Amino acid sequence: MSIMRKYVGDVLEFHLGASGQSHVTLSVPDEHQPQFGQYFLVDAPDDPAPTTLFPSVIGRNACAFPPPYPTHWRLGTRVSVRGPLGRGFELRDLGQNIAVVVLGATIARMMPTLITLIEQGREVALFTDAPIHALPAAVEISPLTAFSDAHPWADEVLADVPLETLDAFRKMVHRGMRGQVLVSTAMPCGGVAECGVCAVHHGGKKWSMACKRGPVYPLRELLGK
Repeated sequence: MSIMRKYVGDVLEFHLGASGQSHVTLSVPDEHQPQFGQYFLVDAPDDPAPTTLFPSVIGRNACAFPPPYPTHWRLGTRVSVRGPLGRGFELRDLGQNIAVVVLGATIARMMPTLITLIEQGREVALFTDAPIHALPAAVEISPLTAFSDAHPWADEVLADVPLETLDAFRKMVHRGMRGQVLVSTAMPCGGVAECGVCAVHHGGKKWSMACKRGPVYPLRELLGK
């Protein structure tokens, strides 16, 4: 469920993340701690519009976020934050074997989910062509082309799919698979204005807004079931 309360936070740190990109750490009060897959809208006084940020690390009173974020942010920059927003991943009642699929250029948005799955003792296989700099040794890593072999091994598919690659992802998925999909895209209105930037096509005349219905969807919805 989305938390509509706002708060004023601070830029606490810049650091190199597991994706090899520079991440920014922002203060996040405990009452605003996100569920994996939820997002924040963040802006500073000089920003032209709020930036959609997904956490790559969720910690006590702080979260780290991968780019894109405004390049003029500096340590101590005061930011206005709304969130967490949207629907995140549900990691309870999963099977033992999990296929994690990343179609975008970074695995950062899936890092909290990957770490948690390993801590839960699940078998995890990551399918991606994105750069990888640091992952737990327990994660088996394969290119996207190998994903077709994941069925019937995978009990569940958890995916990060940029909106522009959604059609390609649908063609990769076996119809019998279960799972959840983070449709990653900019969501500048945060579900307030229904601007349509994050519109997801489900087939036929069915559409939804990722900022409200997602950004994490049941896989069956995206496959038109």
